[in-house]
Amino acid sequence: MLDKVILMEKVFAISLLTNFLPVILLAQNVVTFDTTGSGNSQNYIQTGQNNSIHFGQSGNRGSAHIYQTGNFNDAAIRQTGDSCNVIIRQAPLFLEYQFPVHFGDSLVLRAAHLDSLGALPYSSDDNRIQVDQSGKLDSISISQLGINNELAINQPGDTAMSFVHQLGDSSYISIDQWGIVNIAEAIQIGDSSVMLIRQIGDSLYAKTIQFGDSSSIFIVQDSLNNTVKVVQIGDSSRIAISQIGEDDFVETLQWGDSTHISLFQSGFADSAFIAQRGDSNEVVLRQSGNFDWARLLQRGENNRLYVVQTGDSSSSFINQEGDWHLIEIIQSGIRDYAEVSQSSYGNRIHINQSGSSGQIVQWMHNKFPANNIIIISQNSGSGNDAWLEQKGWADKIFVEQNGTGNEVDVTQHGNSNLANIAVDGRHNQLEIKTLGSGNSIGVEASGDNSKVSIAQNPGAANSVNLEINGDFNKSVVKQIGNKNKVNIKQQ
Repeated sequence: MLDKVILMEKVFAISLLTNFLPVILLAQNVVTFDTTGSGNSQNYIQTGQNNSIHFGQSGNRGSAHIYQTGNFNDAAIRQTGDSCNVIIRQAPLFLEYQFPVHFGDSLVLRAAHLDSLGALPYSSDDNRIQVDQSGKLDSISISQLGINNELAINQPGDTAMSFVHQLGDSSYISIDQWGIVNIAEAIQIGDSSVMLIRQIGDSLYAKTIQFGDSSSIFIVQDSLNNTVKVVQIGDSSRIAISQIGEDDFVETLQWGDSTHISLFQSGFADSAFIAQRGDSNEVVLRQSGNFDWARLLQRGENNRLYVVQTGDSSSSFINQEGDWHLIEIIQSGIRDYAEVSQSSYGNRIHINQSGSSGQIVQWMHNKFPANNIIIISQNSGSGNDAWLEQKGWADKIFVEQNGTGNEVDVTQHGNSNLANIAVDGRHNQLEIKTLGSGNSIGVEASGDNSKVSIAQNPGAANSVNLEINGDFNKSVVKQIGNKNKVNIKQQ
């Protein structure tokens, strides 16, 4: 008797907080019905295990408030009118942590604090939710606390909103939206969780936050002017995003070790900002439209970054901090631009630009002593520029340019440096400066109107090997130090 009194007191308190008086159902109850008409409202609380509630609402301004408190429960709601609303909570009664409808930075801090407490004192496990809304201006708010919970949402109308939150391991979220100006926001806190968001339409917005190891986020957007913002914190986690359309934007932050980000953008004037912090992480970015833009940041050790841009007038800005990183960039359009910065030891850079008409590569490389490698290939293009600077030990630079109007400027600060440059074309200018010992420069240029100036000072055992075949070429070499050797051939 006392337990029933306590339950009624909790239900009464909930009714005061939510402004509705619900129907109370105990364990192993099944509710199935359909209603028609505008302004209908269904409010239920199910306590215990193995409960089920399935119903449909046909009409505008329908509302449903469902609270399930035990394990192995399921809720399936179907609404076919406009301006409908669904609120579902699968969690213990009077849960101290209240899930908000919207989330922001404050929620991230609160969620991280709650996750740090360890095992949850209360939970509702193995629950299922399915919500289908087919009208306009519909909204959904769902919260699940426990392990192995699942929820699925379908919203084919315009201006729809979904706000979902899961706290517990092995959780699953699926949101499908078709229409314009739709919003999907989701939070998952727990390991081995999966989040899937699919949006088709214009001016769409997806925002996700995921805390936990071995978790995954998959987002697909198809059409124009869409936005994705993702925060993922945990080891061995994965983000995969695909945007098909124009004027799309992606912003991702990934914090952990052995993580992976895959991003594909296929439209015009798409942009991406990606940041990773941790070790042994990887980013794969493909942009296939014109006027695309990407900025990528990695901090840690042994990280890898692959960028492919196939459109015209695309730009990449990349910064890596730490040791043993790899950057590979392929740009096949015209007027493309790449700017890369690496600091510390054992880093490598590979660049291939195969387009024409004003490709530019600017390098600010190796601010600290390092054992780094740079490889550049600019083929079948014109108006190409390469500025490279290395400060460190045992660094290597390889540059190859084919085209017209090319310019190469290489500066190496340190020991045991090697620069191997081959230029084929017209209007080429090369200026190379090396400071240190054990340096070697080999330049082979064949074309018209080329100018080369090489200076190595101070140092020892330096060598210059230069061969130029073409017209109106000029070569100036200056070496100061010991055991220097120069071989020059001009025709």
